[in-house]
Amino acid sequence: MSQEDPNKSAKSLVDSILKKKSLPPSEVSSKTESPASSPGTESTEDIASLIAIYFELEEPEERDEVFDQISNSDSPLVLDFLENMLNADSDAFLRSAAASRLARRGHPGAVALLGEDLDDPQESFFFAQAAHVLGEIIGPPFFDTLKEIWQDPERDPEYRQEAMLAMESIDAVRACQESVSFLQNIHSLVDFPEEEIEAAVLLFARHQFTDAIAQLRRLNQLAQAKTDAPSTKAGIEVFLEEAAQLLSSEPR
Repeated sequence: MSQEDPNKSAKSLVDSILKKKSLPPSEVSSKTESPASSPGTESTEDIASLIAIYFELEEPEERDEVFDQISNSDSPLVLDFLENMLNADSDAFLRSAAASRLARRGHPGAVALLGEDLDDPQESFFFAQAAHVLGEIIGPPFFDTLKEIWQDPERDPEYRQEAMLAMESIDAVRACQESVSFLQNIHSLVDFPEEEIEAAVLLFARHQFTDAIAQLRRLNQLAQAKTDAPSTKAGIEVFLEEAAQLLSSEPR
């Protein structure tokens, strides 16, 4: 990877954007702090200044803050900034961040990139971002796509859980109902999916979904009756009983 001067890159980017917008580069502020403007109302000069500042910053937290301010603006310069980052930045995380902002603006290339991250992600961060942003954009029709991922035993458990979280953001009640259906299909303590049940319990608790209590108590009875996994039986019983009590608010 070439070690290009970031300040030179910043100037080149800003200059190229300004040429498209017919704004003389000399009018770009050289301030080192963000211009004081209401969110979304920054002028072209303000945004150009912020873009220059963004490339000069070294601390990730500061860059993130400026990136958010830039990408939340309605200025026409923002589209150029995000497209440049999407198409030319060597950092996959920055390209993904740009894709998420552009996708919310209806950019087809960004939506396509998020679709790739959903199908074949480099790591869980990219999958989670794609699942949540696409769920936000597409809405209820995307629920079944996420459901297929969540139910796929070949998928990484972490990705399956992120898919459920995105399902929850689209339709929390339906996500709870799907989790109850998952519990209904557990009939043995062998390969007992304790992590998945724990995630389901947290989902139920977030939405006070008391319809799940009956299934949790059924699983508790299963744990008490079965002897196919005696070494873990006691712990499972306690976990399930506490889960049922959490939802029903019964005293222990």
